[in-house]
Amino acid sequence: MADPVRLALPPKSRTEDGWQGAVVHVDRFGNLTTNLLEADLRALTGRDLEGLEVSLGGRRLPLVRFYSAVAAGEACALVGSSGRLEIAVNRGRADALAGGGPGTLVRVRRRALGVLD
Repeated sequence: MADPVRLALPPKSRTEDGWQGAVVHVDRFGNLTTNLLEADLRALTGRDLEGLEVSLGGRRLPLVRFYSAVAAGEACALVGSSGRLEIAVNRGRADALAGGGPGTLVRVRRRALGVLD
């Protein structure tokens, strides 16, 4: 039997206004776990995570504290129990989103001042 091979996580990188990371795991519920940590996000804003926007494959997602903060079937981003940024769909599967799988780029940045959602 061959020895197991440890796979390297895709690199995350600090950008001028945030972070760029990638999806590294899809769980059995279809949630996408990224290589971005809660500490990475807090480094952008200080104490809380207000004022950040998340994008997955060019799609903007609200950063929320819990799944039900968005309507059923809506996608969102949140910090999961692992302490990593996750992409989820309330009562759905984030892996069904266009490009929603391992290696998909995820960007987090500070929302521009004066931009209304």
